[in-house]
Amino acid sequence: MCNWIDEENHVLSITCSKARKKLGERGEQLLCQNLQLKRWQILASNFLNASHSFEIDVIALDPDDFLVFIEVKTRTNMNLDSVFATITKSKLRKMKLGAKHFCVQNPHIRHRGWRFDLAVVSFSPDKVPGKPKCWLIDQKHHKLAIYEGIG
Repeated sequence: MCNWIDEENHVLSITCSKARKKLGERGEQLLCQNLQLKRWQILASNFLNASHSFEIDVIALDPDDFLVFIEVKTRTNMNLDSVFATITKSKLRKMKLGAKHFCVQNPHIRHRGWRFDLAVVSFSPDKVPGKPKCWLIDQKHHKLAIYEGIG
């Protein structure tokens, strides 16, 4: 099941097509590969609890030793409004819950602090899986890093 947010901020659960799920997985893989090239350490992907009450797409240590919980959105168009609309209070609450669970389960991981980032991977709709672009919205530095051609 996938959650979608409609225009009135209602959460709609629908069945994901295999192609859409595969596209999302490919976006997460490309993001992880790119972050590793930038000296990030990937600690987990698709981290969830047994009841599936939360899921964190990617958990990584950045080069400054900050523990980063990343929500990855993969799209075939660059409508950023639709991406930001998916980050609701409920989603943030679930991500915080997931972050706390991860930290409790992994007390051995040393870090200087933690934060939540949003990554957007965009494939050209006519060239999937052509040359994607990736945007990482880094809350620590309040900046937008653009990694083009990460495939």
